[in-house]
Amino acid sequence: MQSGTITVSNDGGTVTGYYKTQYNVNVGQSGVGADFAGMVVVVDGVSLKVADLPISYWWDSGSSHSFAY
Repeated sequence: MQSGTITVSNDGGTVTGYYKTQYNVNVGQSGVGADFAGMVVVVDGVSLKVADLPISYWWDSGSSHSFAY
């Protein structure tokens, strides 16, 4: 998500854009109450508790990630 202005001289010019596919991955939970103090899920080695969820990640297409619960 970028914004801005590109000014091209009267003589012309070239603007090149580079894009990549990303996925928005949302992680939430159900089944335990808000007072549950333990770890609910581990995403890419980071332990998350109920208070940390839901959480959203933007991941590049083809990248690898790990989950444990």
